[in-house]
Amino acid sequence: MAWNEPPGNDQDPWGKKRPNQDGPPDLDEVFNNLSKQFGKLLGGKGGSGNRNSNNNGGDGGFSALTLWGVLGVALVIFIGWNSVYTVGEQERGVVLRLGKFQTVQQPGLKFKAPIIDTVEIVNVTQLREYSYRSTMLTKDENIVDVRMSIQYNVEDPKAFALNVRSPSMSLEQSAESALRHEVGSRNLEEVLVSGRVGLAEEVDKRLRSFMETYGTGVQISAVNIEETSAPRQVVDAFADVVKAREDQQRFINEAESYRNQIVPVARGEKQRMIEEAQGYFASKTETALGEAERFEALLAEYQQSPDVTRQRLYIETVSDVYSRSGKVLMGADGEGSDNVLYLPLDRLNNRSNSGQ
Repeated sequence: MAWNEPPGNDQDPWGKKRPNQDGPPDLDEVFNNLSKQFGKLLGGKGGSGNRNSNNNGGDGGFSALTLWGVLGVALVIFIGWNSVYTVGEQERGVVLRLGKFQTVQQPGLKFKAPIIDTVEIVNVTQLREYSYRSTMLTKDENIVDVRMSIQYNVEDPKAFALNVRSPSMSLEQSAESALRHEVGSRNLEEVLVSGRVGLAEEVDKRLRSFMETYGTGVQISAVNIEETSAPRQVVDAFADVVKAREDQQRFINEAESYRNQIVPVARGEKQRMIEEAQGYFASKTETALGEAERFEALLAEYQQSPDVTRQRLYIETVSDVYSRSGKVLMGADGEGSDNVLYLPLDRLNNRSNSGQ
């Protein structure tokens, strides 16, 4: 055929036979072509290209059977591979049938219906950890760096696998929100020094509440505030402030210690003086009462015999005076006798030596 001769209706411009465009392709012809290709791969002759499509004998038929056998074995392996699975000792299997929750599988070798069943394996004993560090604003409008770590595990595998799209991300965002809320409710001194333990406890409570509300199936094991510090730009100034607070507390403690030592001593001295004054008061009162009674008794005797009483009082007074005196008078009796004064020199020397 010349290059410019129009081709026939059943031929293409290159002279090859056009495929049948009036209906779907012949399946037997398709499978025969596939069997020829697989037959060549498996070492067969593959059959002649002019063989009738209805001829099922010969090498072409054998190659087709081989192909179907290979496909069947592959299908069996595929179904078996997707029907058997293992749940470890630390895991639980959440089974979904056609997208709907079916059951939670315990550890062991398990079977599932292929295609219609899917299994989500969840580790329920692994202790997971999340660390977070950020710069936050306190209640008194100071900036502080906080580093926090959270340890958690899976308590409910069904809720963990189905209720929330990403439970770990939900926990991270909830932890950040809880920490910022609690830091923003405290002054800088509480966050840096005195309130770190309370801060961790409050973040733990708030985070547990969030996880329970969201239904993530996550159990919080521990929340630790590992570090709270001032930003690096002002860390020296904050160090000076902290040192000043420490000095202030040290001075307060020293003052309290001194007070605890002095106050009990002063209270004891006060009580001793009070008791001595009371004793002196009682002694003087009793002495005055006794003297008053003695004077009243003496007055009654004086009223009965004044001369005798006067003479007796004189003698008693002179005797009392001379009993306390270091001088001794010696002389003869009588009105005209000369009295001799005797000075005890030994007593005078003793008094001068003792400073009297």
